[in-house]
Amino acid sequence: QKGLGQVPGPKMEPIFAKITNEIKSVQMTQHQYEQYISAVKTCYEKLFLDMANDLDSIQRDYDDRLSNLEDILSNIVPGALSKQRDYKLMAISALAALSNVDHTQLALMVGFTML
Repeated sequence: QKGLGQVPGPKMEPIFAKITNEIKSVQMTQHQYEQYISAVKTCYEKLFLDMANDLDSIQRDYDDRLSNLEDILSNIVPGALSKQRDYKLMAISALAALSNVDHTQLALMVGFTML
């Protein structure tokens, strides 16, 4: 018979080994999760940066086109753009409505609506 104060040694070792293995497994899973989150964060940062650059490019292209249309209007109807009107909205509306006409006809129509 064993004494009441004795703890059986061999039966406790597998429990500690199992706990140690579980801790290592959790640590490894946590490390993989952190790597995954870091990769996803980097990917989304790049996507958002690319989208911002694309929006800047689209805005510059839009501004260039609008400037060209303003130049055409200024040459056809001198002084038309000096009036305090929302000529950009009128030009865009006319452009959308008359997509099949050439720039000269479009500029004339937009210029006359601004008089």
